[in-house]
Amino acid sequence: MNSTKSPTVGSTHPIRVLRIIARLNVGGPVRQISSFSPILGSLGIHETLVIGEVGKHEKVSPLIGRINAPIVHVPSLRPEVNPLKDFQSLLMLRRIIKEERPDVVHTHTFKAGLLGRLACFSIKNRPRIVHTFHGHLLHGNFSRLKTQVIVTIERWLARGTDALVTVGVAVRDDLLRVRVGTRDQYWVTAPGVEITRGNKSSRPLEDDENRSLVVALVARVTRVKRPDRFLDVVRLVQKSGGGVQFLLVGDGDLLEVTRDVAREEGLPVTFLGWVEDVESVYEAADLLLLTSDNEGTPIAIIEAGLFGVPAIATNVGSVAEVIEDGCTGWLSDPSAEELSKAVLNVRDNRALLVEYGGRAAARAADKFGPERLAKDLRMIYRHMLPTNTLD
Repeated sequence: MNSTKSPTVGSTHPIRVLRIIARLNVGGPVRQISSFSPILGSLGIHETLVIGEVGKHEKVSPLIGRINAPIVHVPSLRPEVNPLKDFQSLLMLRRIIKEERPDVVHTHTFKAGLLGRLACFSIKNRPRIVHTFHGHLLHGNFSRLKTQVIVTIERWLARGTDALVTVGVAVRDDLLRVRVGTRDQYWVTAPGVEITRGNKSSRPLEDDENRSLVVALVARVTRVKRPDRFLDVVRLVQKSGGGVQFLLVGDGDLLEVTRDVAREEGLPVTFLGWVEDVESVYEAADLLLLTSDNEGTPIAIIEAGLFGVPAIATNVGSVAEVIEDGCTGWLSDPSAEELSKAVLNVRDNRALLVEYGGRAAARAADKFGPERLAKDLRMIYRHMLPTNTLD
């Protein structure tokens, strides 16, 4: 959290927050919102959630049922670029903001951040505006041209935004390097994650050479997550004697081609698709693997850590703020060769799983709880609002 800023204290008036997110697809943002939403009311924050539609290869998260707030649906708000629907969404968001008259509008993800902030800019006596960057805009997601366009838009939007929130220091610093906002606008607050079942950090590990090591990739199967690199890791491990069973948990536009390649080559990968009870995956897994080109602060690493499952991950974005390299997991160069070496090291040294897993569980519980995130959000909101708004 940005320790240079102090909230207004002594307030009893509830803060009205209108939260806007393009869609509640299965992924990190909805896991965070569903974890802190039930807590906000007890902290004096009354929120309304505005959502759009999920994309073509996405599914609505089952965690939507945990969200303890009225939900307003904007059908035209979709991740795809569609000028007519986007304009309809802009008008509807403007109407909702004027009717709700919130103290704060808090937007999440690029599309909601663009349209939500534009809607606010067009309103006289507008509410305070907060925008959260859940991931990393600059590497891996888009072409160079599209990235530059997005950066230009974000620079302009930042001028009218009261607070910019990032899920990690590295993400903030990368945005500052391309001149999105100023340092005093930023608040860095780590994700908060709720796991509904107990962790397995104390589960005894059978150091049995005949038992395959279970390695799971939990991610959207899209270009930035590099499923091709994941398959390269599988191939290299197989060439080095195998003894590892891989799980791929997730859906996305590259799922079918990834599954077809694995099937044709006879690779030891089990494809589970989206698993509603993702906790069961962490209970079954010995090790988490992330092969991404780009990450914000990966929720999967935190969730796995709560179950005592250490992770091997590419050292990108704010991953290093979750994994303590050589203590709670392993950071790797983004190459299949280095990632496979790390997997093979664990395969051949099973005792590392208990040692690293225990430390991962303790760190995740201490630093990434939903109560801490909810209090961080309250601090941001109360800092921005004048005293007479709160009292």
